Amino acid sequence: MNTLSSPQIVHMIAALTAHRDVDLLEASLLKTVADLFGPGWAVIFHIGEDDVPRFSISLRDGVVSKTDSAEAFSQLASVAGVTSFPIMSNARKVLGYLLVQRAPPLAFDEQALMTDLFRVYDNYLAVLRDSQVDRLTGLLNRRTFDDQLDRALGLIRRAYQEDAGTRSKRKAGEGAGCFFMGEIDIDHFKSVNDRFGHQYGDEVLVILARILQSTFRKTDLCVPLRRRGVCRDCLRG
Repeated sequence: MNTLSSPQIVHMIAALTAHRDVDLLEASLLKTVADLFGPGWAVIFHIGEDDVPRFSISLRDGVVSKTDSAEAFSQLASVAGVTSFPIMSNARKVLGYLLVQRAPPLAFDEQALMTDLFRVYDNYLAVLRDSQVDRLTGLLNRRTFDDQLDRALGLIRRAYQEDAGTRSKRKAGEGAGCFFMGEIDIDHFKSVNDRFGHQYGDEVLVILARILQSTFRKTDLCVPLRRRGVCRDCLRG
């Protein structure tokens, strides 16, 4: 392990928690792991709704690809010198795993430091996720949706940059920088609120949110834009 002073470690933790984007947060976590422990490689897997680990991001290229990630997790976890750390939700549900490989393997005190680092990461991730969702429905809130929409528009602009030539346009035609957005309106929703009260109207929103969450992919983004005549905007990549 690299010998770092307390101010350096505090600086690294501050850098780790400087992001609102989960993808950037994961990349920052891997950089912190690299600076602290100098691993051969480190990989993050997410646990999907089918309880199958899916590759998310790695410190080194070529360790695993998205196409073989379902099988790669068990193979990488059994490699010599690998230490596994669970990524937990604030409800103590396992969201994924960080696999760290190094020769020699992480020592006991290094694993203890990594566990403490993960406590900071898990706590910040819980705060970040809580700040991104609508309290009633569990869908994304408007601010998070706007941020993701800006990112999607940026990808579309880059895909069609004039100075990128025909290669960029061909990629765009194959789906790169291509997104779909739709709006769903609840018919006669105002009459539900007027006749039965807003508590019943909230129940309707919760039920619809669950239907959307079970229908769309995990990577699709859904947000409630209005509470009274509610509609849903869904951004699909």
